[in-house]
Order: sequence, then C-alpha cells, then structure tokens
Amino acid sequence: MPHGLQRNYLNDESILMQLIMSEYIQTCRVIKPTLRLLKKELKKEHSFHDLNSLLEKIKPSILSIGGPSQKPFFTTPWNQKQGHLEKLEDYSYLLVFNTERNNPTYYALHQDIQSARANVKQFLRLLQIWNCQSSMFMNSVEPSQIQLSLGILYDHIKKIALSLSTVLQFCGDNENVAFFFLRHHRDISTHLGRRFFRDALQNLFPKGPAKAQSELKKKFKKRGFDHLIDQIPPLFNKVKL
Repeated sequence: MPHGLQRNYLNDESILMQLIMSEYIQTCRVIKPTLRLLKKELKKEHSFHDLNSLLEKIKPSILSIGGPSQKPFFTTPWNQKQGHLEKLEDYSYLLVFNTERNNPTYYALHQDIQSARANVKQFLRLLQIWNCQSSMFMNSVEPSQIQLSLGILYDHIKKIALSLSTVLQFCGDNENVAFFFLRHHRDISTHLGRRFFRDALQNLFPKGPAKAQSELKKKFKKRGFDHLIDQIPPLFNKVKL
C-alpha cells in the first residue's frame, strides 16, 4: 500500500457483515425485554397516568435502537448517539454500494432494515408528541395502539433476520465472518432465535463441519493466524453443526 494511503475498512465486505451482525444482536437484545414488559403491562387496566409511566419505561430501549427523537441537522455519520437500527441502515447501505459484487440479497437486506427504521421513526415521533403533553393527543391514544405499533416494529425486525440469513450464504468463504459467527453463537442463538441460527449455519457451511474446519484452518494458517487454529474445533463442537 503506498505511503500515506489508509485502507477504508467500511468498504470491506467482511467487516461490514460483522458490524451488521453485531448491531443486529444488540437490536434484538434491547427490543425483546421491552416487548415482554409491554405485553405484561397491557394486560392491566391503564389510566393516562399509568400509560405515561409505561412510555417512560420503554422510551430508553426505543431510543437505543432508533436514535434520539430530536436530532441536529448535519449529523456526523456513525456517531455514538446513533441507534442500532440507524447504524444497521448505514452499514447495509455501504454493503450494497461499496462492495465489489452486485448482490441483490444485499439490497433486500437494506430494504428490510429501511422498513424497520421507518417504523421506529414513527414511534419516536409518537414519544416526542407525547412529551409535549398535548391533552388532545393524550386523549386520542389507546394503550392498544402502542402495543400494535411496537408489534409491527418487532415484525419488521424479525424480517431482517430472514434476509440476513440469506446474505450469510455468500459470506461462507470469508474466514472472518465465519469465525465471528462461531464465536458469537450463544448470543446469536439466544437473541436472533434457534431457527435463524440453524439456517444461517447451513448457509455459512454448506459442505459440512469437517470441510468447513479444514478450510478455515488453511485460511488462518496462510494469514499467519496460528493462534486461532486451535480455537476452531471446540467452537464447532459447541455449535453442533
């Protein structure tokens, strides 16, 4: 690499896939407890005061995945104040336009993330208007509307998993993505679901565990990452491919 030129890691397909997986795990980790709380609370009768308390409880998790409801113009991309879905949208956009292969499954993933982002933005606006304490607005909102809105958001988030599983079949030849998936198998299985985990494993390693282990070892050996080779068999034993 010529002196003075730095590699743009956000153009690297394998790095983008790892970033997308990481942010998606965080999204699921945040939203699932929120939905469980909502389902439990909305079985009760709620006054407007109770509803206000409920919105305050779920607000942090919505902001965590959606980003702040009030944002300045001309924000810096990928800053720490972004929500997980915001980052996912940015990374999937780069995956579509900044990678060498023209892969329609990348675009499908980006579209599913965009749909989830549009839905969470609507909920953020609801929270913002609610904070204005407008009596007209407060009298028009029913708890069931909030439950329905978050339910739709969760459906969008689950749909991302289907596209992500499909995308992973094109990343099985990349040892970094495969190793990331193996190392984070517990989080992935817990937060993304066993079905996603099983389908993604098959897409990543279609030739079976023995062939996959052999290829991973060769690739890491070639790159001089001998310290990672001994970690591969125990990881495959844990995921039970």
